[in-house]
Amino acid sequence: MRNDRGKHYGEIKKEIILPILGIFVIVCIIGVILWNRQDFHLIKDTLTLEYGETLPNQFDDFIETNGDIENIEYSSQDIDDFEEVLDVGDYTIDFQLGNKKETLYISVEDTTSPRLQLREEVTALQNHTIDYEECLSIQDLSEYETTIIDDDVNYNTPGKYVAKAIVKDEYQNQSTIDIPVTIEEVTLKASNASMTLKPNETQTLKVTTNSHHAITYASSNPDVVTVDEAGHISALKAGTATISASVDGHTQTCHITVPSTQKKSTTSSHHTTHHSSTNGTTQSSNNYVGETVYITKTGEKYHRDGCRYLRRSQIAISLSDTKNRGYTACSVCF
Repeated sequence: MRNDRGKHYGEIKKEIILPILGIFVIVCIIGVILWNRQDFHLIKDTLTLEYGETLPNQFDDFIETNGDIENIEYSSQDIDDFEEVLDVGDYTIDFQLGNKKETLYISVEDTTSPRLQLREEVTALQNHTIDYEECLSIQDLSEYETTIIDDDVNYNTPGKYVAKAIVKDEYQNQSTIDIPVTIEEVTLKASNASMTLKPNETQTLKVTTNSHHAITYASSNPDVVTVDEAGHISALKAGTATISASVDGHTQTCHITVPSTQKKSTTSSHHTTHHSSTNGTTQSSNNYVGETVYITKTGEKYHRDGCRYLRRSQIAISLSDTKNRGYTACSVCF
């Protein structure tokens, strides 16, 4: 009887212990599986880039894991190309392993001021404009505006001055540079100070200048002499006029004389002037038609070489031309 009871008790005990052992084994197996399962987390979840910098080639330094890092995938809805420079703004990159996901927050900022450098010395002529931006090298990845401060530059007066350029980009980064400026004098020179033209004759007044602006011409008496924009002078009738050539506040003038072609009458229409020849004979002035005589810039007489009236100006001309142009003989030397 006792043996039957002991045997029955042993069977009950066995039925209790075996399930418990089975549960323990299952728990251990699950624990081992969970213990060996790969996990990860981000060491830091923010990244700040200066505008112009690119993302890292790989993100190993951002991830800590107990398994193979190659199993962790990353993607972004904001970034199309991880190798390109990102515009200023905020972005995210999602890292995922199985059902676990962590996010890296990226901020791209522009805190770099524009880099400025002078390309060349700034030199300009009086009354000429200066394109200061052409003289500057400006480097900035963002949009920028340039402000030139030239209050101390006198463009009308030759000399050395200093202007200033201020460059500010759209993110309020700003740089300033001084610009030395040299203003050079404009030169203007006419080929002639005076001219004598026949009616209907045309000449060109040659004027040279270092200015880049066009020279303007004008006549003080356009009824007598006209001038076009190229300096071509046309004599219309007897008289005088002054041609002016101007550029950048500088002016050169040329006095034009157009003598009358009509012969002046004497007291007798048959009067003939005689001159003593070297052999003592008397000759008419008509015999000297081919002779060279001289006129002055402003007078209406023709003279022989050495005449006292030729001290200021002396222009050689044939005697026949003087008669055709209305000149009469000097009473002193003829």
